[in-house]
Amino acid sequence: MCLERSPATSGDPEPFWCDLDRRGLRVCIVDVPQAPLLPLKNGMALQGWQVHDLFDRWTEPADLWRDLVNSHGLPPLSGENYGPQTVGSLLALRNQLLATALQGGEIACDLLSRGPFDFFVMVLGALHRGGHYLWDTSQIAMQTASRDEARRLDSALDEIYIATDRTVGRILERVPEKARVLLFALHGMQANGGWAERFELIAGALASVSMPTNRPTTLQWLRRFLPKTLLQRAIGSFPEGFGSRVLEFTSARMHDWPHTTWFALPSDLAGFVRLNVLGRESRGILNPGTETRAVEDWLFDAFSRLSDLDGRRIVDNIERTDDIVPADHPMRRLLPDLLLNWGAIKACETAGLRLGGDELVRWRPGQPNDSGRSGNHATEGWYSAMGPGTQAGFDGTLREIDGIVPLVYQWLGEKPPGQFDGKPIIA
Repeated sequence: MCLERSPATSGDPEPFWCDLDRRGLRVCIVDVPQAPLLPLKNGMALQGWQVHDLFDRWTEPADLWRDLVNSHGLPPLSGENYGPQTVGSLLALRNQLLATALQGGEIACDLLSRGPFDFFVMVLGALHRGGHYLWDTSQIAMQTASRDEARRLDSALDEIYIATDRTVGRILERVPEKARVLLFALHGMQANGGWAERFELIAGALASVSMPTNRPTTLQWLRRFLPKTLLQRAIGSFPEGFGSRVLEFTSARMHDWPHTTWFALPSDLAGFVRLNVLGRESRGILNPGTETRAVEDWLFDAFSRLSDLDGRRIVDNIERTDDIVPADHPMRRLLPDLLLNWGAIKACETAGLRLGGDELVRWRPGQPNDSGRSGNHATEGWYSAMGPGTQAGFDGTLREIDGIVPLVYQWLGEKPPGQFDGKPIIA
């Protein structure tokens, strides 16, 4: 009954390239987010140079970082400035990301010259950060920008895409003529609706309707008066171990658990709702079966009826996890029970919400997103491939991301380990 900050790979199988390395293949891994530091016998790895999530910085071998800094200078990309933005902060980010894209090409060419490699993977991190903050200028006061500043901000994301495209071109010039190449984005970017950032506020207002005996805890009262970004930055500034303990301690006391039948989970896109089920949660109170289903049905109906003050629905559709994930799936116990997919209306274009005909919650009209992010993830990405076995053209078929690793093994003429059971995305 608490939040834990842990690496994405905690408890997961090791990255598949370690298996390739043990098979005697030479690999080079560059800036895969949250990849763990694991020894490689036949290759090298660079982590934290230009990734969006700057958690760890290391290289394998250890002296590779110093080597690259001596040749190319320090990484231009700093940690994420999560929170309200200004014209100046976005212009500074633009400059950082353009420099990052340019330096990324130099780093890639340097590493490729240390080959040959059987498998080379590089994440181009400038695009991710740029998509979040430079999608548009809706989150800053543009009236303070000069004409030249406005022009540079309007074209910033296009410039970063162009610079990254040139980096890709430089990399392709260095790979062997018959190399197979896969260029992909696991997800796309789109305008940030901002609802996930207000979901905690919305859920709190709805909880007062559905759980009248539930009393706000002291920490909930404090969160209402302290900026969300201030708390997030404060926890992020602590040493990792201490910050994790602070997060666990505070989140465990964020709810009046004996009277809490449901609660919102943090997210950055969809809205996640989890029920406090007896036997599943350590302090659960809802009996599985009829009682749990009744609460879930009430929430489904309530979220479906949410509208802004002008009567426009804000939830596009709601998915019940039990309808899309088998009950015996090993990850089912970790998932939310309801997933809310938001509609096209942006939160900053509204001034509050109604539940049916009754006003539920208000905020300042035009209030920007707490994160300062004008862009956010989309559910679908894209890929492009070249080399032996690939064909020109676009067939419009959607493919699952679990087919990428099997494709790598297929291209390398190897059989993937048992845990990778997807089908290669290219036949």
